[in-house]
Amino acid sequence: MIGALIRASDWLHRDRFIPDVVSPGGHHDPVASWSTGVAQCERHGVAHTGKLARSIILDLAIHDACVAGADHPSSERAWKRALARAEWVIGRLAPDPQHGGLVFWPGRLDARNNSTSLIDAGECVDALAELIRHPRFEAVPAALRARVIDAVSGCASTYLSNSVATRGIVNQMLWGAMGLAHACAAVPGETWWRSGVRDAVNRALAAQHPDGSWGYEVRVGHAMHPGTSDLTVYYHGRCLAFLHHIRDCLPEIDDDGRVSDALSRGTDFLAGVVARDGRKPLAIEGKRWFWSGQDEVGSHAFDIHALVRGAHLTGDDGLLSVAWQSWRSLVARIDVNGAVRAGGATDALDLVCPDFHTADLAWVARVWRLLERAADHPQALGVTSTTRHWADAGVARVADGPVRALVRTRKSPSNTQWGGAVGGMTVVALASGPVPWVDGPFNPGSLTVRRTGLTLRERLEEIVGGTRRFLVANRPGREGRQWAFVWRMQARSAVAHLFAGHPRGAWQIGWGMVRGAHARFWRP
Repeated sequence: MIGALIRASDWLHRDRFIPDVVSPGGHHDPVASWSTGVAQCERHGVAHTGKLARSIILDLAIHDACVAGADHPSSERAWKRALARAEWVIGRLAPDPQHGGLVFWPGRLDARNNSTSLIDAGECVDALAELIRHPRFEAVPAALRARVIDAVSGCASTYLSNSVATRGIVNQMLWGAMGLAHACAAVPGETWWRSGVRDAVNRALAAQHPDGSWGYEVRVGHAMHPGTSDLTVYYHGRCLAFLHHIRDCLPEIDDDGRVSDALSRGTDFLAGVVARDGRKPLAIEGKRWFWSGQDEVGSHAFDIHALVRGAHLTGDDGLLSVAWQSWRSLVARIDVNGAVRAGGATDALDLVCPDFHTADLAWVARVWRLLERAADHPQALGVTSTTRHWADAGVARVADGPVRALVRTRKSPSNTQWGGAVGGMTVVALASGPVPWVDGPFNPGSLTVRRTGLTLRERLEEIVGGTRRFLVANRPGREGRQWAFVWRMQARSAVAHLFAGHPRGAWQIGWGMVRGAHARFWRP
């Protein structure tokens, strides 16, 4: 397990451009690369500061594991990497030109970053706070120690404390709040930061549905599509992982037990929607425009953290078995360079890049020793033997003898970007037994149902119909602009690969632009 974390660190510290190319078999094989001097994202053409900062947490975990194993050369290498990355991250701290608060660039200031200043601030402050609280931090040269502490204090005081509770998206509120909470633990005395954390947590708990699920948006505002408030299984584990971390850093936040209750209900829902192969079907995801395929493993690092911590919180060791299935599924999509290819064969067509999901392994690094215990619970089905209905989420788990099915009972309205792809009692995942209504090979572990075996005429009719629906649902306005943004990002990446001498990568990305309107959502 620690080997996967070491490879992830290698990826995040790379100083070479490694083309975003998928082989015909769907694998990311070794390809020619060239020196760039910085870990710049091949897909987006920018250094994702918030994500690269997460290597600090990975490297500290690797350091501690190597020290325990008496591997001193490897431990020193990891320690030096953590310090070097911390210096680089601090160098990215600068005032936001709009409000003057200290943020980690580029944040929201470069569209290619595909993030927000709040998310990046939470990521960076959390990582730097991890370094401050490490036992070896006192041995760091005084000048660097002061810079690290000043960076955490500066961002927390001028930006995070004022911003964490102002967002309408739960996972983003908690993203910032978990960084601010860790700042509170790392820099004692700044007690006024706690009020920002508490406000964000209270809003997140109020937004959680009684069945433990969350919608993506707290409320649908002006010009937003109603589907933005639909269920999100991709971000669900994040909300739980962030709440666990906040509770660790500020135990008093759970004095009334409300956070523990939210975590228990949320973990119960998470375990219920994980299929037998450890994945969650994207057919029930409300934020569909991120993805070209039918499943992803990019959210698994957060799911694993939440499930492992949830097992400790509730005493339910069955959650460990679900976590282990998720880990096995995640590891299967780590490529030869150490990068997480979340979408498998369709990964190069997804909006989210390997840097994002590889960096998220920092959440596995925080629980990897506990996760090893999960190997003792390999009997997980992911879906259990009971029938359940999470009415607020519109998801039911049906058990009948050896057959387990995950069903979408209802959903929010959808267009080509937002709102679950299916509803109306559609089966989205099955475990065990043949599936006679699906034409094609059946994976006995888990399956997201989709149409296959279409004739050429049927395929053309589907494309024409999909184009018509796309144009109707994406008239000039917010959604149309969003698709234009996605295509611009893909076009830049395709051109970069073409000029770099990788026409296959350029073709794959370019074709993804053409089929994106159809591939990012499934219609029965």
